[in-house]
Amino acid sequence: APWRTLRLFLYFSLGSGAFIGGLITLSGTAAALAGARPDVDLNAEYLNLAIDFGAVAAFALLAKLDLDKQAELEQGVIEKIEKKKEQKKVAKGMREREKLLNTLELEIRISADGTTREASVKEIQ
Repeated sequence: APWRTLRLFLYFSLGSGAFIGGLITLSGTAAALAGARPDVDLNAEYLNLAIDFGAVAAFALLAKLDLDKQAELEQGVIEKIEKKKEQKKVAKGMREREKLLNTLELEIRISADGTTREASVKEIQ
């Protein structure tokens, strides 16, 4: 994929930013629950925590899917390379057999009375 590196960079950078934001929000929520900050609206803090850690989970999922697709594509490339190598081996074997068959001597009947003549496959072709 042409933009995979950029996408992965964005997933990890945006995910880490959301994680840091979630940690900051979590510390503010913990302070509010301990009574150190009575001015904090806990419902808004819970919503912010859900958004931050939901974004972290979403970016992690997207990165995993992208990396899995990359591994699948790389495996396909490896299989194609191996298949090409096998085809080259088969083609080489076929050329060798063709050379061997070209030297094969045949006895050919050339007339109705049974007269025969010997010739190689190469000469007949």
